[in-house]
Amino acid sequence: MKFYCRTDHFKNRLGFTIKNDALNNVYKVKGSFFHGLKLLTFKDWSDEEMYRVKKTFAFGLKSTYVLTGASRQDIQAYIIRNLANKGMLVTFPSGEIYQVKTDGSAVEFIKDQEQVVSLEAKEGTPDRLYEITLRDDRKPLLNLACIIAVKQILLGRRKRSE
Repeated sequence: MKFYCRTDHFKNRLGFTIKNDALNNVYKVKGSFFHGLKLLTFKDWSDEEMYRVKKTFAFGLKSTYVLTGASRQDIQAYIIRNLANKGMLVTFPSGEIYQVKTDGSAVEFIKDQEQVVSLEAKEGTPDRLYEITLRDDRKPLLNLACIIAVKQILLGRRKRSE
């Protein structure tokens, strides 16, 4: 399953859209960690909230973000960033853990040495698109929300360190 969003839209403080493989708008992301905001909201195209990511804890070199469902009561995932070892993990209440691997503008989620989700700049397109590939069909929207949040966290950190 593939999704797309424009690379320059990640820096938009108001949010951006995510397109499906036919390049039709399907999801909206409101907010941006890039501008120091602490909340991202994922909505479907009819404006129904699906997920929200909020920075909940920062102490020293460790930051934690919580991804909740629309009810805001049910925790779907934690994103943990440890700047001491430059590591990042996505953990789920079920005990599942994704290791986050970054290389330039590309981001991958690795589980049991297998790539589960990837986000990378698509070369040679006039629209400068990120291509998001979901290889795990069990929870595609949750994985999509997690990879978008991780990319936003990485961009936000890069901006503050410049």
